[in-house]
Amino acid sequence: MTPATSSEPTAASAANIADPRIVRSRARVLDAARELLVEFGPRGVTVDAVSERSGVAKSTMYRHWDSRTSLLIDLVQSCMPDLTAPGRGEGFVVALRTHLAEVADALADESYALAIASLITLKRQMPELADAMDAERSSKTEVIETIIELGREEGLFGDEMTASRLMSLLVGPLVFDAAFQDGIGDTIDERAEHLHGLAREAADRFLASLERTAPSGATV
Repeated sequence: MTPATSSEPTAASAANIADPRIVRSRARVLDAARELLVEFGPRGVTVDAVSERSGVAKSTMYRHWDSRTSLLIDLVQSCMPDLTAPGRGEGFVVALRTHLAEVADALADESYALAIASLITLKRQMPELADAMDAERSSKTEVIETIIELGREEGLFGDEMTASRLMSLLVGPLVFDAAFQDGIGDTIDERAEHLHGLAREAADRFLASLERTAPSGATV
């Protein structure tokens, strides 16, 4: 899994999308906004600050985003990682471990991990941003839902297992370590190694718990 690139347009018109100059200016703005979010938190992402950091004039920015809120909504979408849907033939265990490895790879980029943590804080302050984050999260949980379906088909659990629960148990610790723990590595490779180890440990514990509770005949 790789983070969604900041050049991916979410609000531009079809004509604007085709213009490479506009794509580049949007990318610079979203990159600058993410840097400011990481460095100063949500309050640091102002139109003036983003314009100064990106080198894109405010008049140009307002042609893409009519307000700071619309810019933040696009920032949310640019920070959310792209997830690969598992193959139906992989089986639950392989699909789960592959998904967690992709999450670890994405969160190894410290700027994305910190940006996501800051956006979670901002969600509580801006209801309109919360709606955008919830919609984006819903699109990403489709991958989790597919993995859960595999587990149900294999008889490992029933309807009590939901996407939110699985993410809290397995993805939550990765996000926490990536965003808030010091000393997990100075480079992306070092951070990735740490997060991959954490992902394997979380998966091992979760799968061990399934072995204890799975119905007779189900194998993990």
